[in-house]
Amino acid sequence: MTATSPAFVARWEQRSLPWLTLLAVVSLAVFVITAATPHPPAAWRVVDYGIWAVFVGDFLLRLALAPQRWQFLRRNPLDLLALLLPSVRALRLLSILGRLSVVAGRGRAERMIASTGVVVAVVVVALAAAVLSEERGATGANITTLPDALWWAMTTITTVGYGDLAPVTPTGRAFGAVLMVVGIGAMGTVTAAVASRLVQARAADAEAEGAAAGAVGQLRALGELYREGVLTPDEFAVKKRELLDRW
Repeated sequence: MTATSPAFVARWEQRSLPWLTLLAVVSLAVFVITAATPHPPAAWRVVDYGIWAVFVGDFLLRLALAPQRWQFLRRNPLDLLALLLPSVRALRLLSILGRLSVVAGRGRAERMIASTGVVVAVVVVALAAAVLSEERGATGANITTLPDALWWAMTTITTVGYGDLAPVTPTGRAFGAVLMVVGIGAMGTVTAAVASRLVQARAADAEAEGAAAGAVGQLRALGELYREGVLTPDEFAVKKRELLDRW
């Protein structure tokens, strides 16, 4: 087995993905804690960029092993953005979402709902921390604690918008606009996924009803042949059993 074989690449991704997922979660947690702390230790920044370096190494290795590197870049835009924008920690977690078997192995509707739920949770936490970092210390700001930031993010992404908390800085308002767009998109995605699942269920029911109706018709035809004497009792019993077994 060569180092560039598909089996080697698949084995590398299978072994590295759990650790990358853990590191992405740690990176996001460090960012949230840093935002909630007025004077965070410099060591946390070192940890954050150390995790970023691990993602860089993983991306470069997979790029080097890819048989078609340009196609690899086109298939993994979030991976590339996570490296080009190291300050956006949420991208590290979102970049590996599609590679997780717990999501990729589901049906289309279930995959859409699961992916949307994870994306919304990550975006809420990440943008709440980002807004808190921007708003803390700003004149007239009322988002000054992590609980307040999370509450504001939840009311914004669900398009409720109570108005009790609102960002006052231009960057904070830009983050709010992103949350609104994500919230509208998430609701549309979930609605479409549920509708698709219902349509599939109705189609399956209709198919089952059609098969049942066909089987009943064939049983009636067998009964007519038996009553007309075309089939003997033994032949009728055998064909009836075969039909019922198929149905």
